[in-house]
Amino acid sequence: MEINRNKDEINIVYSPCPASSYFDLLNSAYTGKLDRFKMKASFYDSRKEGLAIAIPRLVDGDGRGSLAFAAAGGRVDVCRYLLEELNLDVDVEDYHGDRKIQTLLLSKGIHINAATTSGTALSYAVVLGQFDAVKVLLDHHADPNVVMSGAVTPLASAIVNNSLQIRDLLLQAGADPNAESRGIAPLLYAVDHGRTQCNVRLLEAGADPNVTDNEGMTAVEIAAKEGNSEIVEILFPVTSCIPTYPNWTIGGLMEHVHSEAAKKKKKKPEGYETFLQAKMKGAEAFQEKQYSLAATWYSKALEVAPTDASLLSNRSDCYARMQDGPEALRDATECISLRPGWPKAYYREGVALNILKGC
Repeated sequence: MEINRNKDEINIVYSPCPASSYFDLLNSAYTGKLDRFKMKASFYDSRKEGLAIAIPRLVDGDGRGSLAFAAAGGRVDVCRYLLEELNLDVDVEDYHGDRKIQTLLLSKGIHINAATTSGTALSYAVVLGQFDAVKVLLDHHADPNVVMSGAVTPLASAIVNNSLQIRDLLLQAGADPNAESRGIAPLLYAVDHGRTQCNVRLLEAGADPNVTDNEGMTAVEIAAKEGNSEIVEILFPVTSCIPTYPNWTIGGLMEHVHSEAAKKKKKKPEGYETFLQAKMKGAEAFQEKQYSLAATWYSKALEVAPTDASLLSNRSDCYARMQDGPEALRDATECISLRPGWPKAYYREGVALNILKGC
């Protein structure tokens, strides 16, 4: 899902295409014409199987159905009708087979987390700023952490769009404040877009202040580079000391990021594109719980940047989830040596030691 488009462009992308199958039905959901929607759904139920069976079959060429378009249009009444009055009991998979839906909505049976090639109903509602639709979906247990490969999380979309109420709804519903989108953590999106209070909220929710971007810069370094002193003052006290800085103070940080030494350091190393690609693919594989594959991609990235503590931490996490204590501990120990003041490094070590104790 693109997050830098303007609202008009997004509306075009997430509205039904007139040339698509069942446009009249899907457009009724998108525009909130519930009576017309019911009438059209009944018309398409030619086999008289009932709307709970017919409606899930009525999707466009990308597998997007009525719930996705109702959410995109912010049509709470249609969402409620689909979520609360229908009792669906079918497996829904988009035509491209991107993701088989595993989670049913409690006893309702509706696939609220159903993902198409471009996202879920929740992701549509978030990117379009549809607060009421987001609330209804979350109230019905939509998973705020479901994200398509290569797309961004609903939380990242809310941050970029500066949708404060939606951001808070997502965090309250369990959105992971550290879940990466395209290799970038939510805190970095907040810093990059100058969202001062968003940084505070993310830290309160458990965001890691030591995350780095694709060039190895921490959030506080990015804020300093952008000259955003307010965000620097928020992040500096909770960021681990970076040993390469000669004067680890706010003033020293602000001075160093604009120095000639820092500019020389910005030069992209050989294999930089490989590093970016491997880091992103590692994050995507981890999101999909393919921990062995994620560890492989992080290893490829570490071949280019062997002293990247965040990558070592991520790979340690992968090994830990595979119950590989020795490898998890090796990466955690290396993390500690690179960043002795980083709490997450010691956490990784503790997890690894617990695995070894259980062997």
